[in-house]
Amino acid sequence: MSKFAKTIGQTSKQYKYTDKDASWTKATKDKWEYGYKAHISCDTETSLVLHYSFATAKEHDSLHFKDLTDSVSQSKYTLLDSAYDSEDIYNTILEKTSAIPVIDINPIILKSVMNMCLDTS
Repeated sequence: MSKFAKTIGQTSKQYKYTDKDASWTKATKDKWEYGYKAHISCDTETSLVLHYSFATAKEHDSLHFKDLTDSVSQSKYTLLDSAYDSEDIYNTILEKTSAIPVIDINPIILKSVMNMCLDTS
C-alpha cells in the first residue's frame, strides 16, 4: 500500500482494487477524490454533446480547455466554472471563437487580488 493511501485512511483491501491509471485530486479543503475528470462541451439549446475528453483527476481542468475550443468556436457564449478563470483562457476564447466568455470567478484568485488591493504598506 502506498504512503499516500495510508495518509488518507484507505485500507490495503481498498487500494488493491483501485484503478492504477486513475489519480487523486483535492476536491475541497477536506475532501479528496480518486478517479478521472470528464471535460465536456455541449449545446445548451439542444443538450447535444459537442466534444468530450477524459483525464486523470490530478490534471487541472484548465489544461484541457484548448481541446474544447474548436467545438465552441461558433457559440454565442462559453460558460465555464471557476477552474477556468485565467487570463490565458479568456484570451483564447476571445481570439479563437466568436463567443462571449462567462466564467465563474475563482475564489482563490479573488481573495489574492482583494488582499493586494487592501495592502497599503
